[in-house]
Amino acid sequence: MLLDSDQLLIDDLPEAIQRKVDFSESLALLTAQGWHSEPLPPDYLPECVEIYANGADDTCFVVHQGRLVHIDPDFLATRTTSTFCIVIDELPRYVQVHGELLLDTLGGCLLPDVLISPAAQISLLTNTLGQ
Repeated sequence: MLLDSDQLLIDDLPEAIQRKVDFSESLALLTAQGWHSEPLPPDYLPECVEIYANGADDTCFVVHQGRLVHIDPDFLATRTTSTFCIVIDELPRYVQVHGELLLDTLGGCLLPDVLISPAAQISLLTNTLGQ
């Protein structure tokens, strides 16, 4: 259940956008949180990049300070998704729903080169072997 303040953010979205994200409260909230953001400046290098896919409530992919710290093996297994949200430094910046772009304030953001941390490697291997 959403907080009243979160619902107010969602209610502030244009009705056409609300209809496109109404299948997922978390995706609706992420879209609303980033809706009024200005594009990032040129050459902006984020500290943290998170990806939510297919309306998931939890992150599928997280890079912090250029290091991959989390990846959901199910996200890798799917390989394609038409619904996802990219969060840059705790603010939603890009939302695509069923292949349609709803929000893009990435601006001049540079996506970091990614190093895979040992913990992420072990987690990925453990989860993959356990399936």
